[in-house]
Amino acid sequence: MIFNQTVIGKHPAQSGYIVECFCSGTEDPLIGFPSGSGRLKIEFPQFAVTSLEFEGKNALFDPTGAEPEEKLMESITILEREINLKATFSGDLNTLGDGLAIQNVKNADVYTGDEPNFEVDSIFNSNRVSQFSVNLNPGEQTFLVNVTADQITGANGEERVEEEIFYKIIPTDFLTFGDVSPAISGVMFSGFDTFTKIEQTGFLISRTNANDVRVGRGETIEIFAGHNSKPTIIIDDTMPLDFYGAFRIRIDNKKVIISGSGGANLVSSSTDFPVDNTLNTIEIEAGKEFAEFDIACLLDENDLRTGFILGEL
Repeated sequence: MIFNQTVIGKHPAQSGYIVECFCSGTEDPLIGFPSGSGRLKIEFPQFAVTSLEFEGKNALFDPTGAEPEEKLMESITILEREINLKATFSGDLNTLGDGLAIQNVKNADVYTGDEPNFEVDSIFNSNRVSQFSVNLNPGEQTFLVNVTADQITGANGEERVEEEIFYKIIPTDFLTFGDVSPAISGVMFSGFDTFTKIEQTGFLISRTNANDVRVGRGETIEIFAGHNSKPTIIIDDTMPLDFYGAFRIRIDNKKVIISGSGGANLVSSSTDFPVDNTLNTIEIEAGKEFAEFDIACLLDENDLRTGFILGEL
């Protein structure tokens, strides 16, 4: 059959095709050849994306690794104005489980929507973010797709950061495409705002809210007091081993309290900042405006954290 018209959808030979050849022989035994026929069967490997993993703003709050060398600030994944999609491909060619069809994948087309059952527009690509070239070696099943903020924009061209978006991927080769992946959703982190002050009661520094990263970005954090509040900084034991933060008091008429929580024991290297071991707190008396101090992890000879130490700058 000859396909001589436009077809919308999957390639018309998606299920494969057979080419048959026939030849007529000659009667001359010296230069001739016998009559015969041949058959060539063409098949398109079937492949799909069986799972997607999202990495974006969620990675900012993930705990660090189990080993001491992994429990460091540098092990925290910070993706600003970009996300990663880890796609797992499947597809067999000759036998169940051989995975050979995966190597036929040439591109990964990423589509977005506002709800998990959104329709993929593979005809006009109205909701396609981009097409990414895929190069999978034998034995590889996963591929990491990076999407940036300028690739996902709203109706007025604005970047859709800090917004939950759903994603799907369709794998393609040069002629056909595989099954659409399950949907996955997540938020793209817009980046850290300028953060130089604390002015609320109960400011928690923790790995669970990424305030360890905000505080530890190198700037001195100034401590103010909001309306009718007494500033309290709470530290828990989830932070990386190399956490460090520098602070400056900017109030004169109120106390500043540092409190340990969840196994975070406080130690002080300054007589100006005595520790109440019963309450596991350090109470800095009023009248200390412009006093500066730092908070760092206190490690033993085996690089295990024994507490957090507060000292004067």
